[in-house]
Amino acid sequence: MPRLSPLRALRLAAAHRLLKACPEIGAPLLLDSMSNEAERAYAAHPERLYVIGPDRQVLFKGGKGPFGYQPEELERWLTANL
Repeated sequence: MPRLSPLRALRLAAAHRLLKACPEIGAPLLLDSMSNEAERAYAAHPERLYVIGPDRQVLFKGGKGPFGYQPEELERWLTANL
């Protein structure tokens, strides 16, 4: 297995802490690569909340941040769809 860079190790550790602290998430947490492949693939700028399905299709696309960034909208979608 390749060695992790210090920055990638920190990002992975933060994701692990989040999943451990919030097991109710119940879904995988994915991290973008340092070359921002997901940002380019899903145009995640400005900041948005997305739900990506197993087939890589966008199932939920939140409003553009900062004013359209509404975590409550995502929570309602997750409650209704999962």
